[in-house]
Amino acid sequence: MIQTAENLNMTTTPKSPPWKRWALIIGKTPGGKRLFWDEEDERSANYWSNFLDHSQEANVHLLIDAKQRTARLIATRSIDAGEELFLNYKEYDPANWAPD
Repeated sequence: MIQTAENLNMTTTPKSPPWKRWALIIGKTPGGKRLFWDEEDERSANYWSNFLDHSQEANVHLLIDAKQRTARLIATRSIDAGEELFLNYKEYDPANWAPD
């Protein structure tokens, strides 16, 4: 399974309020500011990314290219039909919020 996102909503100031924690820290800018992949609008072709939840036992991984503003979602194991998709948010930056 591979899903590609293009023209990602990348920003140093996410529109998601901090209490929602929907923006994923994906790296840093050349100037050292945190770079976020912010939540996507419902009309966006990348809206599927809003439904990737956190788990220590992730079954998918994002390969993010900030320069090209793309991401590829790659399955890390066989995933059954109807099974939820999980990322390990901490894999992208230790400061990402994740439930205990």
